[in-house]
Amino acid sequence: MRNRILHLALADVIVDPAAAAARVTAACRRQPPLRVTGLCRVGETMVVALEETDAAVAGGHVLAPLGEATMTLEEATGLITARFHAGFSFLGACDDGRTRWGLFAREA
Repeated sequence: MRNRILHLALADVIVDPAAAAARVTAACRRQPPLRVTGLCRVGETMVVALEETDAAVAGGHVLAPLGEATMTLEEATGLITARFHAGFSFLGACDDGRTRWGLFAREA
């Protein structure tokens, strides 16, 4: 088993979340395939932990704003649940000081 740590500049996430999410998907599709196991903010960087998996990644990833960094527990729960019903699995979140960003996986 192996792991990989992916660093995404929060400035890049803010400016182009689709491109940042594509970097996560590309990292997961390398051989051997990897899956996201967690994420956090360190300074001005989103740190994404990846671990080897037996299953190839069929779908992709999406970075989407969940709301303000000061959002309530009820707001976060509602948004994560709504995205689940739209076909997205919640992998984790971090904030940039103003916005809380969620990382989601979507099957192909």
